[in-house]
Amino acid sequence: MHNYAIYRNYRLSLFLILSTLLFGCTKEAGSRNTVYQKLQVNGQLTAPVQDIFKILQLNNPSNNSSSLRYNPVTTIAAANLLAQTNLLRDEKSERWHTQTATETRDLMQANITKLVADLQKLGLIDIVEPTQKHYRYALVMGATFSTVSKRLGYLVQLIKTGYSFDTVVLLGSERPLKPEELEQLANLQSSPQVINQNIDLNNIKTEAQVMEFAYKFNPDLQTQAKLTINASMVQKPDRALARANTDDTILTFAKQAPQTGSCLVISNNPYVLRQTLVVKRLLDQNKFPTDGAGAAVSESNKSDIIMLMDEFARTLYEENKIKN
Repeated sequence: MHNYAIYRNYRLSLFLILSTLLFGCTKEAGSRNTVYQKLQVNGQLTAPVQDIFKILQLNNPSNNSSSLRYNPVTTIAAANLLAQTNLLRDEKSERWHTQTATETRDLMQANITKLVADLQKLGLIDIVEPTQKHYRYALVMGATFSTVSKRLGYLVQLIKTGYSFDTVVLLGSERPLKPEELEQLANLQSSPQVINQNIDLNNIKTEAQVMEFAYKFNPDLQTQAKLTINASMVQKPDRALARANTDDTILTFAKQAPQTGSCLVISNNPYVLRQTLVVKRLLDQNKFPTDGAGAAVSESNKSDIIMLMDEFARTLYEENKIKN
C-alpha cells in the first residue's frame, strides 16, 4: 500500500510538472453554460458572421464588385467562397505561419476588438461547456503535446465538477512529433519521476504516443476506460506521406468503437466548433449524437487575429460542407 502511494505521488508530481510547464493552471469548468449564436439560421448568416465580412470589406461575390456600395454577404456558400479566398493561411505553410492578403490583414489588425467580439458571440473565444452530464465517449482531439495536455486538463476539470464518461478516446495518429514537442519531452528527461520509473522519453516519437504519455501521468484519469486511436499517415497522389487529419482520426474511431453512444468532443477554442462539426459530419448522429466542449482562447492568442480568422474560415468551410 505504501509503495502504491509513492507511485501515485510520482505520477501526480509529474502531471503537475506537465501542467505548469506546458499550459499552466486550468480554469475550473462547470461554472456556466453559455448559449452561442449559430453561423446561420434558415439559410441566412447570423449577424456576427455578416458583421465580420463587413468589417473586412469583403463583398458578396454574386454582386458587382465595382460598386462603391458594400453588398452584404448573407449565405453560407458566399461566405465560404470569400473566406477560402481571403482568410486562409498559405497552403504551403503550417497553420501557425498564416499569411493573407496585405489589405485584409491590415483591416484585421485595425479591428481586432470588433472581430474578437463577433467571434465571441459565435462561440470561438470563450469556454464551451457540455450540454449534458454524461456521455459514453469523451473524444480528445489530437494536437501538439502542449495542446493535448491542455485538453486533458480541461477533461479532468469536467470530471471533477460532476461530468462523467464511459470511455476516454485519444484521437491520435502516426504524425511525427515536431522539434518543439521533442524539446518539451527532453526537458522532462532528468525529472526524478521519469528516472525512477525508467521511462525512455526517446521512444515517444508520434502524436499517439505523446497523448498516451500525457494521459498516463494524470492520476485523475487512471480509473477511466481508455481507447487510443492511432490513425496511419496518408499517402498523397504524389506518393508522399502526409499526417492524418481530423477526418482520418474520426473515421478510424468509427471503425474501432466497441458500441454506439453519445460523444463529447474535447478540444479548446477557437477549434471547438469546427472540430465538433467535423465529428457530426462523419458520425451518424442517430448513433453517435455529438456535442463539443473546451477551454477558452488564451489571452495571448486573442491578439493573434490572423490565426483566429484562419480558424473562422475553416469553420465556415465545415458548416458549408454539412449543409451541402
